[in-house]
Amino acid sequence: MGWTNEDLSNTVSSNLNRLNELDKVENVDRTIYVETTGNDNSGNGTISRPYATFFKAITDIKPIISEVAVTIQFGVGSFDLTSRDFVEVGKKSLIGNAEIQIIGAAMTDIVTDITLAAQSGKEFRFDVSGNTFTEDEHVDRFVKYGSKYSPIIKNDVSTLDTFVEAGTGTAISELTTTLNVLGDWALTPAAASGRIYFERIKFDFQGENIPMTGQDIYTVFKYSLLTNFATMNIGTKLQFQGLLVNASHLVPNSTSNGVNLLCNNITLNGAIRCANRAIRGLSLNFVNGDILAGRLMVRNAEYGVRLKPYCTFFTDFEANNFVALLDCSYGFEMPDAGSLITEGTQPLYIDNVNYLLGDRDYVPTYGAQISMNLYGTPNSGNLSPNLVAMGYIDVSANWFIKIN
Repeated sequence: MGWTNEDLSNTVSSNLNRLNELDKVENVDRTIYVETTGNDNSGNGTISRPYATFFKAITDIKPIISEVAVTIQFGVGSFDLTSRDFVEVGKKSLIGNAEIQIIGAAMTDIVTDITLAAQSGKEFRFDVSGNTFTEDEHVDRFVKYGSKYSPIIKNDVSTLDTFVEAGTGTAISELTTTLNVLGDWALTPAAASGRIYFERIKFDFQGENIPMTGQDIYTVFKYSLLTNFATMNIGTKLQFQGLLVNASHLVPNSTSNGVNLLCNNITLNGAIRCANRAIRGLSLNFVNGDILAGRLMVRNAEYGVRLKPYCTFFTDFEANNFVALLDCSYGFEMPDAGSLITEGTQPLYIDNVNYLLGDRDYVPTYGAQISMNLYGTPNSGNLSPNLVAMGYIDVSANWFIKIN
């Protein structure tokens, strides 16, 4: 049986309708380019004709279907994020495992050909061979090792604190793309079950802005610096949704209470540096899941980590994962029925921390459970005297602490 004209017409019409529907969504991966030399009127978002603003790039994105990623690729320079940008993001739809990726330009190497040698017994402090630095000269920059980057949280004339394994650092690098956040953080797509992914971005929060993500969006910060915010408050409520800080640096400002995470399966692999010993470095709220600390460093906080009731905080079980608390008044604040568990050979380091748990008069709260190995020579001076006096801690057992 042959095709009639009506059959052909219907087929053509059906195919046109399908093409029409496909044209209304992002159905293949693509990249939109933004440069300081771009133009929102004559540009089309391609590498040869980039846009000039984030707003133009985000308005160019249609609803993104599952497994598709749309990348906004920034060039070198400084760009603004304003309230209209946040409103526009709120109109976006991410379906399934769809992604919006916001990527900065390549980092610039400031110091090349460095060699790192780990100090004896420490996985975070390295002697810097053949270089003489001024104190904290390289804080908020990154150590480059292979194709990866790790944040520098502290340095002095001859040592440097970061995550990399001994001898693998090849350069000290800095970010070249800055996003100036001029309004309260609200990058929250209205219909979202995918994620927003940031890489190689310096966020400069102007004033007392509070960076926040939506309740249902998976958020990733990789090789990034978030600086000058008052309080970071990131919420999640879906299982396996959460915040992944992958070798990024969080720097609250001098009036900050630090980083507050409402947690559900959160993985931390980064650094927090609180100016002027903020009240807390990291405050964790437990929401139907655990907090995994792959590699985490907290510096200059009154409390390095504050756990909320029923919160479980533990280091990941993979090799070379650890928590380092540096220059803090107190290491951990334990709540009722909280759990602090560190496993492995040397997963928890303290350096210039007055008291590991609570203050001088600290007594374990009801239901608290602590089980950890600490790096260092047992010394009750770094522990709350009440813990030792009451027999809660056996300081001869390689810093093994268990409170039930």
